[in-house]
Amino acid sequence: MIRLNLLSALIVCALLLMLRLSSSNAATSSIDTFTTTINFHPTGVSYFDVDSLTANTTSMSVCPSGNCKVNLDNDTIPIMYKFGAEYIVNANLKVSVTKGDTTTSKFYPISVDVTPVSSIEKAGKTTYLLNGTIDFGKGVVNPEMIYSVKNGTLEVDNQHHIVTIYSVLQNNTND
Repeated sequence: MIRLNLLSALIVCALLLMLRLSSSNAATSSIDTFTTTINFHPTGVSYFDVDSLTANTTSMSVCPSGNCKVNLDNDTIPIMYKFGAEYIVNANLKVSVTKGDTTTSKFYPISVDVTPVSSIEKAGKTTYLLNGTIDFGKGVVNPEMIYSVKNGTLEVDNQHHIVTIYSVLQNNTND
């Protein structure tokens, strides 16, 4: 009887320890995401002008405060073109944090590389579903972080094109 109670107590302690470890890991690990919307219009056969780019991230590497404003760096011109089926955007993001009357900014080059995998046509508007990656930081040849597109769309009508992308960190070369 004592052996059975001791064995039961050890099993209960092991289960409680496993629960505690899994809950503390769940609390400290979060999904690192990058979400962006790009509005653009065609200027030629395979080239586009970017009208606006908005973004949001949960990356503590990019936004340690968790309260950053992410937008295009106004001093650089984003490049967007279509190469075969791929849409490629190279831009410089400005990530800013404001404390009181002081704004501190850091700049990150990004390269968005997406390819349509299917489409939906309705009422004169075509929506393409996208796969691809977003390379983030240090330059497009040696990115600090690579995000994998989990949900991407490209909406096209006669006047406007809008890319909306939700991506999850695939690789962080800073670790």
